[in-house]
Amino acid sequence: MSALVGKFITLGLDDLALKELRILKRQLDLALKPSEKSSTKKTTTKEASQTSTATPLGFDGLLDFEIIPTDGPLLTLAITTQLQVLKLMRTSKKPSAILPTICKLQPDYHSSPTQLLLRFSKISSAQATKAARQLETLAQLILSLSPTISSSEDAVALSAKLHVSPATALQLQTIAFCNRWNWWRIVNHEGDAESDIFEPYSRCLAAFTRRTRGMSTSRYESAEESFATLLDFMAEGSASAATPKSPLYLIYKLLGSLAQDCGRDEQAIYWIEKLRACGNASEAQRCSIASKLVALRLRIDPYDADIEELLMAVLEGLDSSMKGESTELDELLAEVSKARRAAIMLLSKKSGPNETSSADISEGTRQMCESLVLQCPRFSLRYLGKTPSNDAATKVIVRFEQRRQYLTKTASSTIDSALYLIKVLRTEGRSTWEMTDSLLQDCLALRESVDASTADTNDDADAARASYFVRISNLYYSQHLDMRRDASSPKDFQHLRPLRRSIDSVRARPAAERRAAALTSKLERMSDLLRLAGRQDEARDIIVFLRDELVGDGALRSVAAAAAALPIRAAWDESESTSLLARAFSLLVRLDKRRIPNSLQGLALYEETLASQEKGALLEHILDVLSRHPADSVNLQKDIYKELVSTYEPRMFPVRRLRVISNFVQSNPDSRREIIEEARNTITLANLDSVIENSHDVNLRSYVPHFQSLLTSSLELLENHPRIDLIRPQLATWCGMIEKCKDKETLYRNVDDVDGFLSHLQSIADFLDMKGFGKLRMAVLRMITNIDEIPRGSSSDDLVLDYSFLANQYLDLGYSGKAGLALDRAQCCSSSNGVTPSVLVRKLVSYAAYLLKMGNLDKW
Repeated sequence: MSALVGKFITLGLDDLALKELRILKRQLDLALKPSEKSSTKKTTTKEASQTSTATPLGFDGLLDFEIIPTDGPLLTLAITTQLQVLKLMRTSKKPSAILPTICKLQPDYHSSPTQLLLRFSKISSAQATKAARQLETLAQLILSLSPTISSSEDAVALSAKLHVSPATALQLQTIAFCNRWNWWRIVNHEGDAESDIFEPYSRCLAAFTRRTRGMSTSRYESAEESFATLLDFMAEGSASAATPKSPLYLIYKLLGSLAQDCGRDEQAIYWIEKLRACGNASEAQRCSIASKLVALRLRIDPYDADIEELLMAVLEGLDSSMKGESTELDELLAEVSKARRAAIMLLSKKSGPNETSSADISEGTRQMCESLVLQCPRFSLRYLGKTPSNDAATKVIVRFEQRRQYLTKTASSTIDSALYLIKVLRTEGRSTWEMTDSLLQDCLALRESVDASTADTNDDADAARASYFVRISNLYYSQHLDMRRDASSPKDFQHLRPLRRSIDSVRARPAAERRAAALTSKLERMSDLLRLAGRQDEARDIIVFLRDELVGDGALRSVAAAAAALPIRAAWDESESTSLLARAFSLLVRLDKRRIPNSLQGLALYEETLASQEKGALLEHILDVLSRHPADSVNLQKDIYKELVSTYEPRMFPVRRLRVISNFVQSNPDSRREIIEEARNTITLANLDSVIENSHDVNLRSYVPHFQSLLTSSLELLENHPRIDLIRPQLATWCGMIEKCKDKETLYRNVDDVDGFLSHLQSIADFLDMKGFGKLRMAVLRMITNIDEIPRGSSSDDLVLDYSFLANQYLDLGYSGKAGLALDRAQCCSSSNGVTPSVLVRKLVSYAAYLLKMGNLDKW
């Protein structure tokens, strides 16, 4: 029957083999019972078959013998039966069938195949040799019951329907290696335990570690129990001392990692200390082991006397040449990261009941923990190495990419820890500029090295604010503020260095990150400080960069869009960025005007080709800046005016063209005769509704009456003999316009530049006073007063002066009653709002003149 079962197994007829095995097992059980030996002889095969089918045995039942056979034939049959059962189990590999057999396969079980073979080996030396071969066969069969240990099969090996669990597989593998050691013993075979037992076992343990990652915390107990079982069997021939190249080294390391991952820190230290005792370790391995111990001891007991020695070993290792294989360097990076996390957790702890804070540990431990955290960014850069050139070997490029991907896992936490610590040190006043700059530069380089998307254009504002480049830029800016506050003298400009670093940190980053870092504000501050330091050329370069940044961000486009419906100054004040761009161009004009006083090409205009609206808005702003200092820029203003006239085509920009001419006449009266013909043509075009409707200035239509009156009156006032009858209609137009303006918004929709308009009206009033047109001057002064009465944030002095001048004019015309009312109004304005002393004096002089005119000498 045993031979028949063997033939069935060979032919793959497993069902028939299993059926016959059950019959055979039943007969063996009957044969092994002493009280039933006589009846056994009379039992037929047919009866045994019927009895066995009544209660079919599983694999565990087929392996188990209640009574162990002692004689040769029955013992041989029992052993052969168990091996045949294992062969059937190997073929089926059903986890539900294998799991119940584990206890029956244990070497110390009374009827396990191991025990039967050991009993068989004691019969004779020949039988011992045969038993040794069968023990190796048994080991191979048991190994085949577990899934392959290849990492490529990890996903399949974890399928509960196809294979036993990783813990069960490790049990089977341990039993197999124990059986291998047993056959060495019975024949006195001098095998290589390191290569034939510990080396394959270490690979099995590595597979178990991989496949149980993230699973139950009991996995360390399973691994530790398995290794202890193996060592107990090998107690007679103890293993040789572990070396970094030996499998025992790997086993200790795996057990230490399992214990550490499961929170068994004391056990982890036990295994890692075994690693530390190994000789011939490389620098990377020694530093890695020390880092493991640092991470564990800092978490368990930061007061440990050995902690400073371990920290010193880690710090020295990080400063060394880091010699070691690629896998050793990868492991070193991982272990240093764990030590860094333990150090930063200790440093960030606050005092509390039953807790250790950073203030409780020794000064040496605290300083070395800080040094460890601060050295990690530079160590990470050294681990990564230099970027290989394009013509480097493929192997070098692939290895570099592998290191970069591996470094990506820890780079963020490394930078976070360093930035947190540098903030703490700066708050406590223990940081220096050199230390801060070195660390932040390392963090920037590390982030750039592992960031594969440095050209990312993600506009997510929240992500931009969380960017490491933005955070580092802001840290540099905080350092700049601290250094400027602590500067020993106003001429100490060392604080410019962190400000420049702050700008450089985000200079090449995406637009969203530059906005989040407030780059434009920092550039403006930098330019102001450079000009204060007398470094004009550097200031100009910064302002040019600021200009390019704002223009590239769309500020000039925003100005051009706003200028289609607003006055030019209001368009430039539309937002913070447009106002900043206006200031940038103003500074550039002033700086460039000193270098090239009378050249339009010398001004720092934007280099790219601009649309007509953008170019016009820019040139108008520059002309406005130059008009405030007309004496030294007459020729330059004329060049800009000519460029503006050519930019603003008559039929496309009639209102803006009219505005340019009006403003140019105001600031350049000597050019009146050169532009008078152009002014008349522009006024004529602006009067045509059809031209306005088809132009880009349709939303500026409301300003046409004001510009026409302003240009006409300005040209007339510049004549050798101005004619009042030609100025009077313009005053009437303005008077009707102002009467309709009841609020600031309405006023600004009709008058382009209110302050300039008031100045022009005051000039007309002075001219009328000179010519003796008192009544007309009174109307002009009344118009000025009405404009200042509209709330628009103007100074209180203006309204008091307006009423004082108006009262004087009333007195000159003999309207004493109106003069008194005007002075009362001036008094109300001066009492309700604070005014300057000079204005109060001017009001009192007007009041004294009024009393003198009225003959009231008592009050006078």
